[in-house]
Amino acid sequence: MTISGIFAGLAGTMEGLGTYQYMMINATFIGIGFNGIAVALLGMNTSLGVVFAGALFAGLQTGGLTMQSVAGVPIELIQVIIALIIFFVGSSYVIKWIWLRVLRKGEKR
Repeated sequence: MTISGIFAGLAGTMEGLGTYQYMMINATFIGIGFNGIAVALLGMNTSLGVVFAGALFAGLQTGGLTMQSVAGVPIELIQVIIALIIFFVGSSYVIKWIWLRVLRKGEKR
């Protein structure tokens, strides 16, 4: 865990500072951590699932840039689609939790 934390910190440093003489100045949050959490949630924390979820998110974000330049579709539409995916995957966990609580209450009676 320590070694992976070191590599994550180095990657974050390179993302924030860039390479020699190319420091990136961000006025807003770039959202890499949010995307990582969303990919892990969608992939259900399995290695194969995370690979497929990462490919889906990468395709959506890269395709969104192409759709914006070619078809004039706003990039915010891709962000809404990603948010809906996260919402529905997250709501499935909540629905399972409520369903199991209701079943356990029924067994106690």
